[in-house]
Amino acid sequence: MRGRGNNYGDENRVIGYRLNNDSGASYIALYGWGYDKSMPTTNAAHLVEYYILQRWSYDPSQGATPGKTFVSDGVEYSTYRSTRQQQPSINGRSTFYQYWSKPARPQALGEDHKIVFADHLKAWADTGWIVPNMNNLDASDDPTYQVMAVEVFNPGSNGTASGRVWDATP
Repeated sequence: MRGRGNNYGDENRVIGYRLNNDSGASYIALYGWGYDKSMPTTNAAHLVEYYILQRWSYDPSQGATPGKTFVSDGVEYSTYRSTRQQQPSINGRSTFYQYWSKPARPQALGEDHKIVFADHLKAWADTGWIVPNMNNLDASDDPTYQVMAVEVFNPGSNGTASGRVWDATP
């Protein structure tokens, strides 16, 4: 997974981007982690891996718990939650949630887009999902972070994307 990054997921951040090419990425997403060190690790909500999908070739909503549908910057998203059991994370092997925001359709290439992070945090919280601290530097392996990521995970597959990412926070 590679992407332009920020050291944490500032809740007021707006990410601007334009993708010119997508050749087989499993996901192109705003990706990151939230971590609440005050919660017991037996509660999967203590650690959350999130994906705000923009383009995808694999549908993560299969087998996930649906949340709500909302509109952000003119794009309709649906939310989903998955549970990962004792999988690698920013805190070693752990059980944690994955929160997904998935647009009704992949975002177009060659156009400017915005991701309003606060809208996704609100949608996840409105669903009743706990949103842990997005600015916590105390995870054992890595601090929380946020990147615009290209992820390819099918064995033997290659995928690339090209484009530009910028801070569009007002």
